[in-house]
Amino acid sequence: MASLDDRAAARADELSAIEAIYGEDCTVDAASVTVRVGDVVVCRASLPEGYPLPEGYPGGAAPIVALEASRLSRAVLRDAEQRLEAFARPDECLLDVFQEAEACVKAAVAAATPTAAVRRSGASVP
Repeated sequence: MASLDDRAAARADELSAIEAIYGEDCTVDAASVTVRVGDVVVCRASLPEGYPLPEGYPGGAAPIVALEASRLSRAVLRDAEQRLEAFARPDECLLDVFQEAEACVKAAVAAATPTAAVRRSGASVP
């Protein structure tokens, strides 16, 4: 099991990598790390008690991420968050969770699309 110092160093390294990867689409402050992923998704990971990620992360606690997307309904957004929570395991890194966020939103939007709309588009309906 990694020591607290090792985990803190791993969290700091990961935040630095995320900042380097996302550039202007990433903001890290004392309370959160926020990343814009795709056209509509903003992921915000809280930084409780001064930690950049939950105590025990990485390896012992999954990253906690909230999604924000103003053009989505509350129900679709909650579905996407539930999909993302199911994906995020204690061994997942925050970068993987951020990258999965867009796929979770797309799946939630697709699940909320009425069958009639699918039929109008010409797609086959099982």
